[in-house]
Amino acid sequence: MTSRRPHRLHTVPPLSPTLIDPTVDVVFKYIFGEPGASEDILMNLINDLLSLQDDRRIKDLTYVETQHPPGLYRQRGLILDLRVRDERGVTYNIEIQRQHTDPILHRAIYHASRIFARQLNTSDRFSAVSPVVILLLCNYSTYPDPHPVRVFTLTPYLPNISS
Repeated sequence: MTSRRPHRLHTVPPLSPTLIDPTVDVVFKYIFGEPGASEDILMNLINDLLSLQDDRRIKDLTYVETQHPPGLYRQRGLILDLRVRDERGVTYNIEIQRQHTDPILHRAIYHASRIFARQLNTSDRFSAVSPVVILLLCNYSTYPDPHPVRVFTLTPYLPNISS
């Protein structure tokens, strides 16, 4: 009687959560960035993270180009993880960040400003600019408290001027 070698599939250990880490860029983009396959998952993620309710809830997403070449000589280019637009024209840039290497809020402002700037052509009015939301999914804490979600908005500021 001859012994049979075990089939290769029987020798491969089962996948564990440590083998497929969704905080790795390529895995994150595979899970959430496949047009035609990932829209529902990504819509649910954004709706839940931002607690969007009723008419603000996202019902449809379109994937948008993630590469922004430099606009001027010696200007820094930009490659985003995921960028989508909802049915109301709101743009969402979703970034996964594993390491605390840059001031993350400066980076978010830079991303938002580049996305805002690319919305207008020469003759367009500034009122044509649509909202931009930057979602930073960080694998580290940026603040010394336990709140996992923070929302920052641009707010007009009037200095306290005494007459």
